[in-house]
Amino acid sequence: SAHYWLDLAGFGVAGFDPTIPLIALAWLLLGVPRRTITAFVATAMLGTWAYGVVLALTVGHLGIVTTAAHHLQAGPTRAVLEGATLVAGAGWLVVRWRRGPQLLADEKPRTTVTGAVLLALALVLWWVADPGFIGGVVVAGRGHGLMTIVLGLGLWVLCAQWPLALVAAGLVIGAPDRPARAFEAWWDRTAPYRFAALNALIVLSLLAVVADALGYASGGRYLVLNRHHH
Repeated sequence: SAHYWLDLAGFGVAGFDPTIPLIALAWLLLGVPRRTITAFVATAMLGTWAYGVVLALTVGHLGIVTTAAHHLQAGPTRAVLEGATLVAGAGWLVVRWRRGPQLLADEKPRTTVTGAVLLALALVLWWVADPGFIGGVVVAGRGHGLMTIVLGLGLWVLCAQWPLALVAAGLVIGAPDRPARAFEAWWDRTAPYRFAALNALIVLSLLAVVADALGYASGGRYLVLNRHHH
């Protein structure tokens, strides 16, 4: 029905994440071989599509996803995960401070085709934490045939990852030398500011995680996306 396609398109828009196209665009401008970027883009898009179809056919219609979401909103599992995130994030922050911003200026995206594929697969697996993706999987998996699921998740991917089409166009047209050099100069010039901004973002994120976990520990109620446990 029309509602099915509209729902998947809506969840696709809700699941929009610029991370993958920004990585591909940065590689394009910095002169990473096109074969590597093509492997990254193709793996990200086709991998997301296949991942969604598999989940829809296996767990999307069983209520497992919604049950897990309920536990993350009401039970102690989320507080434990937030504690682990705090430890990992604090460790990452310490490493960043010890390295300093100067090293970042020398770090240009360099990768092989294998590395690009592995990075894309890691990003694909991360979709399981996105509410828009989970919503699309659940909608697609409830009582629809295989072809409808495949086409529906394809629509989701197009709505969620449409900027990759622009990157693909850039691969066809080519990245001129001037934009590539300008981007590289900007990357070096802004390294200290990006370093400080990301550190501040990490600190704020960790504080939010701590506040959310403490809210559950003190009153049994999360501050964000809370649901009472029955």
